[in-house]
Amino acid sequence: MSQLDTPEQAAPTAHPLSRAVIIAVLAASAMVGGLAISTQSYWIDEALSLIVAMAPNPAEAWKYAQAVSGSTLQMPLYQVYLYGWHKFFGGGEWAMRASNLPWFVLGQLAFLLLLRHRSQLALLTCLLAAVCPILWVYLDETRPYIMQYAAACWLTAALLRLTANPPASALDGTPIDQTPHPLLPKAVLAILAAATVVMLASSLLGVIWAGAFVLAFAILVIPGRSTQPAKQPALWLAGIVTLVLFLGFAAYYIVTWQAAGRGYNRGGLSLLSIPFIAYEFLGFSGFGPGKLQLRADPVSSLWRSAPALLPLAAILSALGLLALRQLRPRAWNKLAVTAWALALGLPTLAIFAAMFLFDHRALPRHFIPALPALLLILAALLQLALRQKSVFWRAVAVLLPILWMASAFNLRWRPSHAKDDYRTASKVAAAALAANQEVWWAADAAAAYVYLTPVALEEVPGRAWAMQAPAWNDIRFKFPPRVIVISKPDIYDPQSAVARYASENRFVPALELQAFTIFTREGEKLPDVQP
Repeated sequence: MSQLDTPEQAAPTAHPLSRAVIIAVLAASAMVGGLAISTQSYWIDEALSLIVAMAPNPAEAWKYAQAVSGSTLQMPLYQVYLYGWHKFFGGGEWAMRASNLPWFVLGQLAFLLLLRHRSQLALLTCLLAAVCPILWVYLDETRPYIMQYAAACWLTAALLRLTANPPASALDGTPIDQTPHPLLPKAVLAILAAATVVMLASSLLGVIWAGAFVLAFAILVIPGRSTQPAKQPALWLAGIVTLVLFLGFAAYYIVTWQAAGRGYNRGGLSLLSIPFIAYEFLGFSGFGPGKLQLRADPVSSLWRSAPALLPLAAILSALGLLALRQLRPRAWNKLAVTAWALALGLPTLAIFAAMFLFDHRALPRHFIPALPALLLILAALLQLALRQKSVFWRAVAVLLPILWMASAFNLRWRPSHAKDDYRTASKVAAAALAANQEVWWAADAAAAYVYLTPVALEEVPGRAWAMQAPAWNDIRFKFPPRVIVISKPDIYDPQSAVARYASENRFVPALELQAFTIFTREGEKLPDVQP
């Protein structure tokens, strides 16, 4: 990462960020993060987290986590955090998603503190984070990805300080040359240990990312002659505690794997996952088709959106060319390269290996801990572009955050990028049940439960039948419904059994919602509800 800088550019600035600037950036980041959060309906994955958070007490929360299984059971720290947040701030959509704001601000703080002596790089990184489209997506979800991102910000920024000028000082902050600031003060060690624990406890994949960062730090610490073990009790204590916690959480994930695995949606192997990860990480998603269109026809929908995608592609290509221009033969620091390869390369290889070996689909959220590194790379390129005499390169540096902001705004406000409207669909189903109408619910049962719609996984009077990918013989002779709710047929009606039943029994679409079609019998109307 630092190879893009000239020696003059890589040196710490004489004027580090002041406390006032840091506070102002954090306040602005919190406000921008608040804009990213919507009051749209909870959708499938969020509902799984919410069921646990809504539990009346910790014992019930544990039972709910076991009941919904899936990845929810393997997000222990996040589920505890969300449970506590719910008890303080209630279950409203904006309020619950705002639980991401403290973590987002903590991530910004990592850049501002650990890179404060490289003020321009720190500020540009915070700017890119504030308008990063994929961060806007996850700020608007009650899932642990912003928590993981925040932990990764601290680990990544610390690793950059250690590798940008490796001989500058010892890990404990003892200067061994004339640099004006300690590379990694002692106080930061506790924060890094906490960030590692947060990563470990956030999810099963967090163990892989945390382990990779720990290995990266280890190869930088162990060979150092300036750091004597006898003089580093705090460092060794932090290492031992981290190791114990690593083993503890690894054991928890192994024990809960069988139960959690029941609910994992493997999705199947798809090589399209690889370009899709790059597509979302580089900020294209706000200019492209919505996720429903991508699910239905990824290649054609992207091709139709090509004109809107081209400006951002051109800017990123220009920055790539600028990077290539700066790469010249030089003596690479092998230790630093190895550390970064371990921190980012090992988890990437593990995730893609799992994709091929265990038929799990790799998704952008699995790589969120790598996002701070990407932001730092792009910030370094913007810094380099701004220092060029050419107006062209300066324009490129200005246009990237502008285009990212436009993409983020599209994701937040364009109807095609709206979340699945479980809130309205649940209200319709609940109103139909209140009118003594039978309801079939070919959609996520957890989301209906979150919105207080009576559901059951089998036919029960007074409850919507939450059917999960039924076969034709499972439903053809059942008691006929009056209302049929279908969402994402590739998941909830893959055999088209429900669609066939609706067609053969004279059901007609009565209401179209985001990701939903609600059917009634010909000549009948749905109950009136407020969206």
